[in-house]
Amino acid sequence: YETIIENILEKYIEEHFHLFDYDYDHDDEQLAHEIQQQLQCHNSNQMEMIEQMVNRKYELELWREEIQHLKNYQKENQWPSSFRY
Repeated sequence: YETIIENILEKYIEEHFHLFDYDYDHDDEQLAHEIQQQLQCHNSNQMEMIEQMVNRKYELELWREEIQHLKNYQKENQWPSSFRY
């Protein structure tokens, strides 16, 4: 049973979590570009865009850390007890 769950989790991580890298990085670049386009008129919208970009970067780092932890568990074959029934 544990081997089946391990394989399912491994496949799920590979298929889904790596997309965060691309999505967030692309969105951040797009937001940064939009901010540069609006530099001449500093306003609350620009500040909101900057805050969104910072929040996305922070969330991305949290996901990357979580993914790395899961990969380490997988390599060491020491899944957290919550993954076991």
